Amino acid sequence: MQHKKETRAVATSIRQQEDNQVGNYHTGPRNRAVTAAQRSSMIQAAAYLRAEKRGFRDGDPMQDWLDAEREVDAILAKDGRLAEVAAD
Repeated sequence: MQHKKETRAVATSIRQQEDNQVGNYHTGPRNRAVTAAQRSSMIQAAAYLRAEKRGFRDGDPMQDWLDAEREVDAILAKDGRLAEVAAD
């Protein structure tokens, strides 16, 4: 459960940073498709958080990535944005 809260916070932070870089041209946080690059950044950050939680010991980086991918996709699906992932 803690991973989901952290992943959601990372996803929100990444979207806000990228929105600031390109200008807020959308009407709301849930009205814009997530780009493939944004999704990848979210997954990367979530996988890193998983490894960091265990002190970068043991574990499997590939499993961290796969778990993070499922977690990010679940968050995006809940927000109604997964099906709208746009190509860069």
